[in-house]
Amino acid sequence: MASKHQLGFKPDNRSGKNRRYMRVKFVPKSRETKMEGIDHKTISVNGINMHVAEMGEGPIVLLIHGFPQLWYAWRHQIVYLAANGYRAIAPDLRGYGDTTGVPVDDPSKFTSLHVVGDLVALIDTLGVDKVFVVGHDWGAMIAWDLCLFRPDKVKALVNLSIQFTPRDPRGTAVDSFRAAYGDDHYVCKFQEPGEIEAVFESFGTEKVLKKFLTHHDISPFYFPKGKPFGDAHDTPVIMPSWLSEEDIDYYTKKFDQTGFTGALNYYRCFRRVNGINMHVAEMGEGPIVLLIHGFPQLWYAWRHQIVYLAANGYRAIAPDLRGYGDTTGVPVDDLSKFTSLHVVGDLVALIDTLGAADKVFVVGHDWGAMIAWDLCLFRPDKVKALVNLSIQFTPRDPRGTALDTFRAVYGDDHYVSKFQEPGEIEAVFESFGTEKVLKKFLTHHDISPFYFPKGKPFGDENDTPVIMPCWLSEEDIDYYTKKFDQTGFTGALNYYRCFGRNWELEAPWTGAKISVPTKFIVGDLDLVYNMPGVKEYIHNGGFNYFVPLLEDVVVIEGAAHFIIEEVPDKINTHIHEFLKKF
Repeated sequence: MASKHQLGFKPDNRSGKNRRYMRVKFVPKSRETKMEGIDHKTISVNGINMHVAEMGEGPIVLLIHGFPQLWYAWRHQIVYLAANGYRAIAPDLRGYGDTTGVPVDDPSKFTSLHVVGDLVALIDTLGVDKVFVVGHDWGAMIAWDLCLFRPDKVKALVNLSIQFTPRDPRGTAVDSFRAAYGDDHYVCKFQEPGEIEAVFESFGTEKVLKKFLTHHDISPFYFPKGKPFGDAHDTPVIMPSWLSEEDIDYYTKKFDQTGFTGALNYYRCFRRVNGINMHVAEMGEGPIVLLIHGFPQLWYAWRHQIVYLAANGYRAIAPDLRGYGDTTGVPVDDLSKFTSLHVVGDLVALIDTLGAADKVFVVGHDWGAMIAWDLCLFRPDKVKALVNLSIQFTPRDPRGTALDTFRAVYGDDHYVSKFQEPGEIEAVFESFGTEKVLKKFLTHHDISPFYFPKGKPFGDENDTPVIMPCWLSEEDIDYYTKKFDQTGFTGALNYYRCFGRNWELEAPWTGAKISVPTKFIVGDLDLVYNMPGVKEYIHNGGFNYFVPLLEDVVVIEGAAHFIIEEVPDKINTHIHEFLKKF
């Protein structure tokens, strides 16, 4: 059960009698169960081994089960759809049944993003563009999210029992259930790992399943202490005509093998994403241009663009991203709060608070460019047009993370690799001092990457002088230094530490394209532009394939990575020329 709803199926009386679609016959086949006419297979998707039951030929109908069920819940629909010209496919979701490869002791691996990622990968393996989707209970919630994240994958949807409820920025579903029903409500009782599992163990798997599956009452489940399910352990369960002992035996066998923890983890992933206090710098009136900074910068990196855009009829808005500057409310010691989903969520909430009638222009640089790509990927409805600088769009590689790639190409001393261990690079930065660290990064004007060999970070001695370029003043450095002295670097570094987490959570968008009009600008001395294969990808069609509305690629001669500060006049002109088309 996903929330307050009635779980019972009513008898099918269309023919005037209760209809039984099939008799179940169990035939051992290694770890799989073979039912009459239904094929079973295990498919590798999104890093897990997904058990799938299927039958029939024709357009694909993906059937997504709920709690506490399995593919088996769809046994009647599978046979019916197959007989009517469809290919019915019903997986066991992660944590359920014969699907393996997910550590059930880690609830963070059971977000809707993980599950939708599994289903997108499954759809891709089926070799079709779109499928019909049918969801029930938790499967309905997952189906809503599949349609929300990847509508391009869904031909049409039939959802049962759970209506779509938009995200409430004020709090989580658990907060709502607790406020409405109290701490004994089943959703609240399911939160603490191990607690409800012990209750279920005392009842026995079979009794637990019977209690849930035969619930035929509009009142919700409560688990008061000492009296779970609201009655005594030995209270008999009256079986309805539509649920046989044979059915219960199948469910019991599977949940005896897996336990309930994987299934319960779905409830444990209700999370509040935002709730931060975002510092914003703004100037001007007119269409909104959202400017997203990179590392190790702040809103201040856009100071030249803010003034220019305001003077040319735009409302320029530049926030400090979470973990940076004067934006507060995020615990920097919890790197899990720094995924691209969190940051994009902040920006969507910001756009909504601005009262933008429709969409905003977006300009991103460095990490801000990566966040901007994700904003366009997740919420293209929020973006009128995009100008991104320095970092090209790179589609998610289902084989591994960006960190894996950096480590394979550059080794363990590369800065991205060195940034991974919390506290380690912070100690190095502290030995240099904030001002020297910022000067080292912001004045880097070399196509070679940063390395941090042990004992010689930045590749030279602490006392090696930094020659300041004309475009970066001591006053500029003082501003950055003051802010990073206040916050430290951990919040900013956490973005790098979320490469793996981002890779997991962005699985739903595997193979997705950027569907927003785009202009891309890069310096020919940018270290990212000079990474192996990047120029070929940008100029030989790969980039354009994944960004089909890419209108222009500009390479600025003699400019390096921190291009918005290095050549602001050129950047301002390029931004304005593109935005005034819309």
